[in-house]
Amino acid sequence: MTIFPPPPGSVTEPNYQAQAQQLARLHRPKLRTAVRKWLAKVYSFFVAVTSPLWKKRLSNAQYEARLAACLGCSSLNRAPGAPLGFCNACGCKKSKLAELTVKANLPGAKCPQGKWPTSKALAKG
Repeated sequence: MTIFPPPPGSVTEPNYQAQAQQLARLHRPKLRTAVRKWLAKVYSFFVAVTSPLWKKRLSNAQYEARLAACLGCSSLNRAPGAPLGFCNACGCKKSKLAELTVKANLPGAKCPQGKWPTSKALAKG
């Protein structure tokens, strides 16, 4: 019976601990960044969904301006069955709350690319 040597770069028994520590060191910053991004998305979603409870309702002009910004955006994903579509930039999954006609009407929601006009810009306009 012939025993073949392990392929190069594979984890071997004698240095398993050292290789595991090295991998952890390499991936720890990426994991922290990914967790921070995920937590920021969760916070943003929570603020947007609860905003009708504590913020003033959007005017029709604000709502229409948000939709107009979405229509001119390259991240717009037109989906069958959705009146306008979904945003590819925000990372939301396709659900009723993530549909742009719903999302644009939430006072606390923000465009991930910063394309929605602020109420101050609309007042000047």
